[in-house]
Amino acid sequence: ISATSTGPGILTNAFTCTQNGGVINCDYNVPPNAFFPPDGVATIVLKIKAPNNVIDGANFNNRADVGIINDANDPTDTNGDPMDMNPGNNSSQASSAVRTLADLELVKDVISPAPPAQVKAGENITYRLRIRNNGPSNAQNVRLEDIIPGNTVFLPGTITYGVGNLGFTAGSCIYNSPSTGAPQGSLTCVPNAQPAAIPPTAAGELVSSTNYDVITFQVTVNPSVIGGTLITNQARALTTTNDPNASNNTSLATSTATNAASQ
Repeated sequence: ISATSTGPGILTNAFTCTQNGGVINCDYNVPPNAFFPPDGVATIVLKIKAPNNVIDGANFNNRADVGIINDANDPTDTNGDPMDMNPGNNSSQASSAVRTLADLELVKDVISPAPPAQVKAGENITYRLRIRNNGPSNAQNVRLEDIIPGNTVFLPGTITYGVGNLGFTAGSCIYNSPSTGAPQGSLTCVPNAQPAAIPPTAAGELVSSTNYDVITFQVTVNPSVIGGTLITNQARALTTTNDPNASNNTSLATSTATNAASQ
């Protein structure tokens, strides 16, 4: 909060502002019987920060009221205090519409066998997904999709979640059976609600953070895969919140398969 005052006979920076909950009170601090003069101008700047979890399109309505305190304390004006001759213009309000932005960032890589090492036919590949919301707003209706690569089979029971994950916790991911566009099946992951967070988050909501949520899972390479085959796994992150940088919502990880007999 900043307050300045200018004008003939006015004390510079004579306003003092204090906060009481959601109300800001600003008083013109002058000696007894010294008044705010005609043509005096006071400018008070109040800056607020919208909570990260505000819904897109919400409105912030701010109202300000001005008055002479002595009018209320001395309604008959027996002490000669000034009266406001036009109290009808003592209130004003302004409204601001909220626009939310959330930059989802997804990084996918292979952690076993770590490139440039090749994976043998019949061996397992361990994939790691790292996702975070660079903000500034919380991301709503977040969904992470990962199509299981060709020439592999998803290994049930291998999904793990990083300690300290902010949204993608146990049970966030499910395996979907093979379908058109995903002949080996796919993973769908949605952030869990976090009722203990401050403030609490709903299912599908991912808070803004500099830390990644980490998910790993494994697939088994088909034993009959031809040596030199590239096994490419792609994942993408989606949200209904405005994302200013969609270029980092998709990530690829690639391994090269070799025949077990050639090793």
